[in-house]
Amino acid sequence: MLFRSVAMSSEASAERYVSALGTSGGKSCFVPEVQSSPPPSVTQLSAMLPTGQRYVGVRAVTTPVGRSERLHIDAFLFAAGPTVVGLVALSGDTAPPRSVERRLLSLLYGRAQAHRL
Repeated sequence: MLFRSVAMSSEASAERYVSALGTSGGKSCFVPEVQSSPPPSVTQLSAMLPTGQRYVGVRAVTTPVGRSERLHIDAFLFAAGPTVVGLVALSGDTAPPRSVERRLLSLLYGRAQAHRL
């Protein structure tokens, strides 16, 4: 799992950025650059954390060229103050349970709030 944060100019800017990525057109920004056949299937995963904070994300399922196993790539973003925080989870044939990802996002959100990134 990887995470990254990007500082924006304001809380409103961070919220707008996350909201834009939650649109059907914005989800294309999440699609990984993986050479695969067929192209990745992409599912939107946006929802709310137990804290009430909205997050947006996608799950791309792909079979990389030259491999027989599927690869699940889940990418999530949320705003924490003026910061946009992202989490990427990679897994093999079986996607991680959504409950585990929501728990990890909730922990990451709590840490972002505690440290005011």
